[in-house]
Amino acid sequence: MTDFAVCSNWIPTKLTIGAIANALNLINEKISTFQKGILEVDDHETSSIMLIPGIGNWNIISSGGLAHISKSKLVTEQLSILSGECYSFGIDIWCAYHFWMYAKDGEVLRYFQWVDGEIEENHAALPFEKDLDLENFESVLQISENFGFDTDIISDSDLQKEALIYNLAW
Repeated sequence: MTDFAVCSNWIPTKLTIGAIANALNLINEKISTFQKGILEVDDHETSSIMLIPGIGNWNIISSGGLAHISKSKLVTEQLSILSGECYSFGIDIWCAYHFWMYAKDGEVLRYFQWVDGEIEENHAALPFEKDLDLENFESVLQISENFGFDTDIISDSDLQKEALIYNLAW
């Protein structure tokens, strides 16, 4: 398990970087690396968003700002309009929260959020969740893997890959 997986908010997608940038009206592109970019976009109040191409057959969207329900919902719904489905995930073991969200065709169908030892949101559980301990952050990793993106595919060499950082008008 990488540090990324225990202190990050991410959206794995098969959409192209160009499609993501256009859909979210991203501006002011800056080139970084995955590892350095994570530090730049980690703040929960950030207006920056990072796109990491080519992690397995996925492109990854990451931003501390996605920790906010309204922001994550906005991005997840918008991307699900283009791709049919979209999943958002977030874990921060130091800030004691984790969440996941699923949207289809522009509508969030499932959202779960745990903060400081309490379930804050638990809307429309899916059948496969009955065997998971949703209060454990590792459930988010299991759900991400269930939907096809296993964070364990992120290697040390991936952390050196080029990443693009943009501004997003939340």
